[in-house]
Amino acid sequence: MKLKILKKKIRRLEKRLQEGSSKLAKLKQNLQAAESAKAMKAARKSPARAARQIAKTAKPQTTGTKKPKKKLNLSAERRAQLSE
Repeated sequence: MKLKILKKKIRRLEKRLQEGSSKLAKLKQNLQAAESAKAMKAARKSPARAARQIAKTAKPQTTGTKKPKKKLNLSAERRAQLSE
């Protein structure tokens, strides 16, 4: 199960704790196992791969150069109308 779903179920069960205390304990164990598995997976990734992932997600900084404006293809009448 996904972490978000497990947390949601735990929250719901805590509201009605007297009914599902054993189920709550089981879900908390599942949550703990899922979180530790996620941490182990992240630890197994190589540092180079993690650095590439960070570099890939980071936005490249622009140097401030702007695109040149496109020249409008206007008729003589429209150009005169706009200049007024």
